[in-house]
Amino acid sequence: MVDYLQVISEHGAELDAGSWRLGLALEAPHTPDDETSKLAYFARRQPDSRLFRAAVSAPRCHGKVRTQLGNIDEIVAAAHAVPAPDTFP
Repeated sequence: MVDYLQVISEHGAELDAGSWRLGLALEAPHTPDDETSKLAYFARRQPDSRLFRAAVSAPRCHGKVRTQLGNIDEIVAAAHAVPAPDTFP
């Protein structure tokens, strides 16, 4: 997960521009994994972050999936706040 978050941190502009896409493999069965899988389903069908978030916010999307996106957003925000590994003393 650390490597995944590092790519997000270092290449956020490319990800936001849509020139990069990331994949994440998860082991099942596990409820958060199922919710993340549903997020991936929505992400594959949307051309950009704004439309992806609109799809997840739509009533047809289960509330737990929206909650999982919020959890992921919090993890990414926390990763951005941590200094890069080469800056640790």
